[in-house]
Amino acid sequence: MSNDNEKSGVIVDIDGKSIERITPGNIQQRPAASNAIAAAADKSATFLSMIERVATNPDADISKMERLYDMYKDMQAEQAKAEYNSAMALVQAEIPAVKKKKKNEQTSSMYAELEDIINAARPIYTQHGFSVSSYEGRATELNPILDGEIRVCADVSHNGGDTRHFEYDVPLDMTGIKGNVNKTKVHAKASSVSYGLRYLLNLIFLIEFEGADDDGNAAGAGIKPGQEYERITDEQALQIESKITDNDLNMEKFIKFLRARYQMGLKAPRDIPASKFKDALSQVEAAIEAHQKKGK
Repeated sequence: MSNDNEKSGVIVDIDGKSIERITPGNIQQRPAASNAIAAAADKSATFLSMIERVATNPDADISKMERLYDMYKDMQAEQAKAEYNSAMALVQAEIPAVKKKKKNEQTSSMYAELEDIINAARPIYTQHGFSVSSYEGRATELNPILDGEIRVCADVSHNGGDTRHFEYDVPLDMTGIKGNVNKTKVHAKASSVSYGLRYLLNLIFLIEFEGADDDGNAAGAGIKPGQEYERITDEQALQIESKITDNDLNMEKFIKFLRARYQMGLKAPRDIPASKFKDALSQVEAAIEAHQKKGK
């Protein structure tokens, strides 16, 4: 996660509420907690008790104490990751589909507003111990931002102690579909931030939409249920499948994301429309980049 020096703009706490932290004493009462997580919490608490007993010994070796404490912190971090992953799986399974209510008059397409996405997702993810903070990110030497774009960031924190960082670079929405300038700089930035946060929340929680969610009219395939269409080649499908499996991505989750993006009932990479191969490939590469950043 970026530190405060790497953030610009005002940090916005979407939730505005405190959440009880999971402890070894209350984790057993949480229906979402698995036996493995509860066992890890007990093990961590036992290990901490051992460190405390050693610390009371005036002859204790300080260097050994430091190593023991480092081991304890590693155990805590692993426990936090396990709690995050377990809770996220429940969140993604419980968030309802979001209805498209807003029409883009320029493209005649429908999309879900940020407010509707938050209202659908927030009750579920807060129930499972998550909070989301969003802010505008800054460019770094290793992670630059292209001219005419802004970086929308989100930090997803779980009350077990784990926080993960997500970001999406969005072009400033200054012009309409015909290329004419139709917004002030202030409105263009607000529009781009809203779009970027909608996109991030979709990627984080794998939110599905009832109907199209394509206010830029760039992603939807325009294929109706039962309509015949040209699919990508076997070689192209294998290329996408290989990128997903070789980089430890979740195939089912990615196909679910494409179903919402293309507004069609995809079941496997071979079902991707030929006209969307380049887009699908770019989405895989973006997912790989995000996955690698989370692993650092």
